[in-house]
Amino acid sequence: MEEQPLELLLVRHGESYHNRDGTGGLDSDLTELGVEQARRLAPWLAADFKFAAIYSSPLVRARLTAEIAAAELSLPIQFKDDLREVDFEIGPMMAHSTDPISAFLRVPRAIETMPASYIEFEARVRSAFCDIIAANERGTLLVFTHGGVISTFLRTVFGAHQVSVHADNGSAMLLRWGNGRWYLVYSNRVPPILP
Repeated sequence: MEEQPLELLLVRHGESYHNRDGTGGLDSDLTELGVEQARRLAPWLAADFKFAAIYSSPLVRARLTAEIAAAELSLPIQFKDDLREVDFEIGPMMAHSTDPISAFLRVPRAIETMPASYIEFEARVRSAFCDIIAANERGTLLVFTHGGVISTFLRTVFGAHQVSVHADNGSAMLLRWGNGRWYLVYSNRVPPILP
């Protein structure tokens, strides 16, 4: 029997009030649309995956998304404080270019060249995923978190801290470990809307 590879399914929380209109602060609740996005995730997760473990940020929008979407999965949700969203804007810290070709030709930006606040956040994200992976050497791991955490995880894996990564609310990104490297299987996937 073939061993199941290590996979990370990173899910961004459903729409929050802060996403929608800037209210609610860092720990804002889900909107009605955010609750619906979490509900849409549930049958897709249950039908298409067999998870080894489930993790979530403890912030309300991620926690509620996890509780709704993972209700049928028969696994406990493990809350990790290091999966929390950052409390500052990352976008302005990213390198900017005058045109798309120069951006493509630029040497990847090393973590050491970033502001201290970003370096600290990246270290927290790295620590969270190192702990999760160390506790689960095989299987598909479901992680409910935030856009900044997902994009920073990807920048760390790719070794280039100038790329902006977008994740829609309620979307999933699948990464698979194999042949000594991470494979990005898909990004920003949303479950089908069932009748």
